[in-house]
Amino acid sequence: MRCVENDCCGCATESYPCRGDSCSLRHSVHLYCDKCKRDVEKIYEYEDYDLCEECLLNEFDSLDIDTVDWQDI
Repeated sequence: MRCVENDCCGCATESYPCRGDSCSLRHSVHLYCDKCKRDVEKIYEYEDYDLCEECLLNEFDSLDIDTVDWQDI
């Protein structure tokens, strides 16, 4: 999920007033995984979902060289 959130940190002072809507913290982009709901740096679009890397990899079966039997090939 992609969201724009107000991350105002209250940094305004008498000598440095709030910049209002021009402040980048007032419109911060956040990316949330649709499955685990964590705030992440990167999301992947997969079947109408926005998933983090960990949740995306969990959607697929994996094989490991140590666990694959040659007769299965």
